[in-house]
Amino acid sequence: MKIGIVSPYLNTLGGGERYMLEIASHLSTVHNVSLFWDEKDIKEKAQQILSINIHRVTLVPNIFSRTHSLYKKISISRKYDLLIFLSDGSIPLSLARYNLLHFQQPFRGIGGTSVLNVVKLSRYQRIVCNSEFTKRFIDQEFTCSSDVLYPPVSVEKFHEGNKQQVILSVGRFHPFKKHHEMIRIFNKASKQLNGWQLHLAGGLLKQDDNYFSELQHLTRSSSVRLLPNISFSTLQKEYASAMFYWHAAGFGEGENEHPERMEHFGIAPVEAMAAGCIPLLFNGGGLREIIQSGKQGYLWNDEDECLEQMMQLIANKNLRETIKASAIEKSKQFAQQEFYTKLDHIIQQIISGKVHR
Repeated sequence: MKIGIVSPYLNTLGGGERYMLEIASHLSTVHNVSLFWDEKDIKEKAQQILSINIHRVTLVPNIFSRTHSLYKKISISRKYDLLIFLSDGSIPLSLARYNLLHFQQPFRGIGGTSVLNVVKLSRYQRIVCNSEFTKRFIDQEFTCSSDVLYPPVSVEKFHEGNKQQVILSVGRFHPFKKHHEMIRIFNKASKQLNGWQLHLAGGLLKQDDNYFSELQHLTRSSSVRLLPNISFSTLQKEYASAMFYWHAAGFGEGENEHPERMEHFGIAPVEAMAAGCIPLLFNGGGLREIIQSGKQGYLWNDEDECLEQMMQLIANKNLRETIKASAIEKSKQFAQQEFYTKLDHIIQQIISGKVHR
């Protein structure tokens, strides 16, 4: 089949972009896959930053950007057997034979059931979400019944190493990830965590330089390290050596009032679990779907609860080993092959005429 992949934010190389590039990589082993993107270095960046190989994918002009006419979108889209879109909240107009729409965020209040959206959505055979959390809001907004296809995680690329007294958190340097709050929690327990380090790793975009500068002012102590734009191999080493993993996205936000501020799934926590890090995750959004609290890690609601869980784990080696083993095993449920199998099944259903909206 001739398949096209459309993702409006590939320059950020975040979770949604990883999701779409993994689709492109997998499908290109069998099909003729095109990626609608204008920046020619995307293949190199995908390999270097995300360790995703898309060398078989053909780059084509991004006719779905705002600079191109509606006529061009229509005329080009009709040449494809299947187009797979990552939505920015809108529904692209497509005349491809088959269309699949992916939502990475819990959009709401965007006129999902407007006449125009209903007409455009009639061209789509399937809607896919990255978590049950996202699905809950998308189904309500667009009056649909979407599928949940959890993001693919390269769990086989992460392995446990010589664990150190390190707490790791991974995520783009953006207020959404709550780096300030994690630093505050760590500093609050400086006496109890004497000898420990907090490592914050993630991508840093030019527009987030001011935010990063604020973090630098908070991390004058050598116990807190900021690791922007590190290579994938360096990230593997960070996971391997960290004993605990923190994730605070959504902390202090109202889940029903601002679902977009929650973690919609959480690829990094799963990577950490695969490397034998014990996750302590904020109890909100899609993070609840990753672990069962007390089994593969802990879900916390406030700073004190997070620290109490940490102290309990530090004091009990047997508990740490039990939870760590369970976390490694649970991470396998989100492996790439699981994603590929389910994706292939959905595409086969689309081709066979089984519409599910």
